Amino acid sequence: MRKFRYRLRSPLGGLAADLSARTVPPGEAAAPSVVIHRGVRLLLPEAGLYQEDLAWLSFVVALRAEELGARGPEGVYLEIVSLDFPLTDYRPEVAALAMDGWLRAEFDLPDTGIACSYAGGADPYAFAWGGAEPPLRSPRLDACALGRMDESPERHIGELAVTGIDFLASILRTGRLHGIGIGSTLGEVDRAIRHRFVDVVDEEGESLRRDYGFVEFYFNRYDGWVMSGGSIELHRLASGQDMAKEWARTMGVEFPRHVAWADVREELGRVPGAPELKVGDQGGFLEYRAAASNVSVIVVDDEEEERGYHAGHGDVWSVSLWAPVRAK
Repeated sequence: MRKFRYRLRSPLGGLAADLSARTVPPGEAAAPSVVIHRGVRLLLPEAGLYQEDLAWLSFVVALRAEELGARGPEGVYLEIVSLDFPLTDYRPEVAALAMDGWLRAEFDLPDTGIACSYAGGADPYAFAWGGAEPPLRSPRLDACALGRMDESPERHIGELAVTGIDFLASILRTGRLHGIGIGSTLGEVDRAIRHRFVDVVDEEGESLRRDYGFVEFYFNRYDGWVMSGGSIELHRLASGQDMAKEWARTMGVEFPRHVAWADVREELGRVPGAPELKVGDQGGFLEYRAAASNVSVIVVDDEEEERGYHAGHGDVWSVSLWAPVRAK
């Protein structure tokens, strides 16, 4: 079995995929498979694959099908053992990049120009497919090009309920977002958050990170997965506003590119029962911790930090939910 790790760093954090796969003699193949071309098949992992990931994996194998067929006249069966996306900005196209890297390493195939680079803008990653027509078009690019966010199949039904400022003030008061918080089960999160995500489980199988882009939740095992923490990484929106547009579309909360802490404080003071905030110096950042709701806010405290593709002075860097003890 060979494991291929694809990595691309970017201001958004980057793209990554870990693909483990192996070749299987045709007579020993038992897993469900997809016929790519004649004797070339793609065998699926026991846990299954998301349909978009499968489409991109199949796309690259199809591009190499004739070369693979020449290497194995009796048939080439490729079994996907696992496909993991360990970084934050998930794109299903990365499955194709990992598959291409795996095939080139496993069969010593030449580079055909399949690549990705960070370009910024509405669709921040530019993919090259060596002149081939890709199987799917980026929904991010479609939404921005058409100027009609209601085209998305995951759009939020109804008008925007609150602004990001209202939303953050509510979290500080209650320690909950969309009705979930510390101690919520994974099933409760599934029902509350209707947004695409990536799950990353540690090697011991004892902790889970669910990544929605700029929102993450953390879980520990206790008769199933139970939330032990969470974070809203608002600084990522400065260079990736498309993530905020997707969240508005699916969850009905609209975040600006930069979130001023002063605006959140002002909104927090409008409603009785605002929690007491304890301030701590974090070296270039200030932490405002609300012990009553188990929420902390990290604010940029560097006066030379200007707004742009990064959060500026006085902007909220992140908001975290934390548990005083391990969730049970």
